[in-house]
Amino acid sequence: MSVAENSTRSNNGGFIGSIGEYCPEDDFVIYCERLEKLFFINNIEDDKMKCALFISFVGQNIYKVLKSALHPQTVDSQTYSQLVAVLKEKYSPAKNVITERYRFYKREQSPEESIRDYVVALQQLAESCEFGDFLQQALRDKFVMGIYEKKIQERLLALDKGFEETVKVARASELATSSMGEMRASVDWVSQGKSRGGRQGGKKRVNRESSDQGTHEKKRKVQCYRCHEWGSHYAANCPKKGAKSKKRKQVNFAEEESEDEDVSGMMSAMFLNSVKDEGSSTLDSDMEVYVPEREAQIVLSDSHNGATVSMCRSECKAQKNLFIAEYLNTVIDHKRIKFEIDTGACISCMHESFYRKFFAQYKLMKCDLTLSVVTGDRLCILGYIIVTIFVKVNGLQREFQNMKLVIFSGPKVFFPLCGRNWLNKIFPRWREMFNGSIAFDGGIFRLADEQKILQKFSRVFKCNEEDSIRDLKAVIVVKEDCVPIFHKPYAVPYGIRDKVEAEIRRLVKSKVLVPVDHSDWASPIVVVPKKDGAIRICVDCKVTVNKVVKTAHYPLPTLQEIFNKITGSCYFCVLDLTGAYQQLEVTPECRKFLTINTHIGLFQFTRLIFGLSSSPAIFQKTIDGILQGIPKTAAYIDDIIVGGSSKEECRNNLIKVLERLSNFNVKVNKKKCVFFQENVEFLGHVLSGEGVRPMKSKLIEIDQAQRPRDVTSLKAYLGLLTYYGKFIKNLSMKLAPLYSLLKAGTTTHLLQ
Repeated sequence: MSVAENSTRSNNGGFIGSIGEYCPEDDFVIYCERLEKLFFINNIEDDKMKCALFISFVGQNIYKVLKSALHPQTVDSQTYSQLVAVLKEKYSPAKNVITERYRFYKREQSPEESIRDYVVALQQLAESCEFGDFLQQALRDKFVMGIYEKKIQERLLALDKGFEETVKVARASELATSSMGEMRASVDWVSQGKSRGGRQGGKKRVNRESSDQGTHEKKRKVQCYRCHEWGSHYAANCPKKGAKSKKRKQVNFAEEESEDEDVSGMMSAMFLNSVKDEGSSTLDSDMEVYVPEREAQIVLSDSHNGATVSMCRSECKAQKNLFIAEYLNTVIDHKRIKFEIDTGACISCMHESFYRKFFAQYKLMKCDLTLSVVTGDRLCILGYIIVTIFVKVNGLQREFQNMKLVIFSGPKVFFPLCGRNWLNKIFPRWREMFNGSIAFDGGIFRLADEQKILQKFSRVFKCNEEDSIRDLKAVIVVKEDCVPIFHKPYAVPYGIRDKVEAEIRRLVKSKVLVPVDHSDWASPIVVVPKKDGAIRICVDCKVTVNKVVKTAHYPLPTLQEIFNKITGSCYFCVLDLTGAYQQLEVTPECRKFLTINTHIGLFQFTRLIFGLSSSPAIFQKTIDGILQGIPKTAAYIDDIIVGGSSKEECRNNLIKVLERLSNFNVKVNKKKCVFFQENVEFLGHVLSGEGVRPMKSKLIEIDQAQRPRDVTSLKAYLGLLTYYGKFIKNLSMKLAPLYSLLKAGTTTHLLQ
């Protein structure tokens, strides 16, 4: 157990206090100051003890950096102040005053940032500006110049006070502006609404708002549909429950508070004409639905075509599980926003509070829609904004531009709603869910025709690592009279050894790996972490078998060849083969070349591996042979694209492909497949009936790429540009100055 872990055990005579490991993103000077305080508390003055504690506290990674920086000297030969000075030079170098002051004077208050946060940010930036006696004046001047609200800024310009007094006035103005906005919204809500029952209804609304903040003992008045009297009882407890009523029935909503905390009391759901009374199984066709004022419906109507949508808050305990809302997770302007999906809403809308908090920089445009409660009282629509949203559809991140979002105001705050105008673009076939033409499979909406194909070829989409491609095996050819190369294993960090051993056992169980006792060939393994925390075992063949292997001379198809094969297609399907190379078995006499050397012994791969120089050509030849003769179909290693001028032609071609894959026992990853789409992403391009265009995300990467600083980074940047060279006119002429920098003898200072 380290000193840091024992640091809090003071009652046993141990170290008093604690401090975590140093993170390179943190301020090293502040870390050292905290460490000095810890030494003071524990009366540590011995320099050797300080060195030992310092090394124990900073952590393993920083200790490695320290050892490398002191080499060939040792850490033990240095004093505490010397160790601190070495790391301070690396993690807290001297700052350029001009640069720091530039950052200080460029800092502006953002629309969603409070004055308090803005002041703190300025004070932190000013620490390294060396203003000296001019600090308070610099803070005051920059604070006034960078404040966002123009009215507050005008008021501060009229003052001639110090920094502290200026901040007090600004915060008071900010508080007053915020309070006036809330009061104005409340007044608009009460003055515009004409509630049921005339003026008395309006008073009930005001009283109800204030009583909601008190205890629940004082209940509001509701109208019972059995006796038609106003009071505090419901139909279930009505004294006249047994009596027959000739009048038309009305339905009450339960008043009890919802216990669903998923939406923090703001959940809205479709709850229209579907509430059943305890005494009857169904609602009469002519039954009127009464909604208490507290749960007043919100109706969104389009003034052009009369389209309307109703929405109200569901707070019924007995049936709340039937009305759990579904949400759409989006990214708008680098902010994650959750929208409630409402298929009854004609438009997507958002409350003013969300708009002010996240999208105040967007200019509101005039809107001709109306927003009102069920009684006909209109709410205030501020306008609409046009946004670009990013949504994950069928496992792929997609971008949707020019999306209209209506902003409304009022005291009731609901989650943003995703209406039909967004659903039509994001899920064009969502309406087909209601006529049975779309099914829901594994979290993905699929066409019913697509679902039938998945069921028919279920064996192709069933993942089983023990299965391999039938009747075909890979042969690895090496140079004649080559000398076997046996490489020692690479060191595996102790922290991931358990994961590595577990992964090896899994591969042995699935017969991808076979343990061996002796081998003339052996390659080391490299452990690569995955996004989900798991690991992938890769083989470093470049130090062993790649030196002597004869690369298979089978060309990989070019992009132009692939696009030519699917010319004329308007519908596309994309298939992703599970495990790629590891589906292809290697002949027994060639497995010795694929032996790996690990810290727990030798193992041989029975399948083709990543890292072998001839693997791409061998696998490409295998897949091309399997798919040979199928029209409008192309493959690039483990990615297959199928096209068709019509959906029927695309379907027939897809069935032919799946039949071939099934005959050869080739497995497909269903989660990464796309079926019958008019636009698909394939090899960094977007394919549609209109043609081929580069993916916008790749263009953004090119636009935001860092300036090359050396020859290696320049080559990488040129490769990125030439990949999309056919879309850039006269590219070679434009890149000629950059290619000239790659010539021998060109000095690298031109790139600086």
